[in-house]
Amino acid sequence: MEGLLPPPGRGAAAYGAAAAAARAPASADLHGCDAMVVACGDVRHAGAAGIVAAVTARAVALVCPDDTLHVVPKAGSVFVFEVPGTGQVVQLDTQSWLPRRG
Repeated sequence: MEGLLPPPGRGAAAYGAAAAAARAPASADLHGCDAMVVACGDVRHAGAAGIVAAVTARAVALVCPDDTLHVVPKAGSVFVFEVPGTGQVVQLDTQSWLPRRG
């Protein structure tokens, strides 16, 4: 899971996250991906890392290595996912993921 975070001071651009996100839209099936919560309005979830067990319209469920389940709200959160088999890292945040109203 350590490989999910970009080097200090480099940000998501270090992995070409914008280009990767264009190839892997937010509607992709993320079940089984390694994921990390890099920011969250609920500090209990910030830094949580594990395997995506479920994705709903408003939350992501992560099973962490210590067998805890984090149900992380998408609103106010930033997630980093590793695309299996490619080594690509994709960052998704609230604006790119939540359904639009109106």
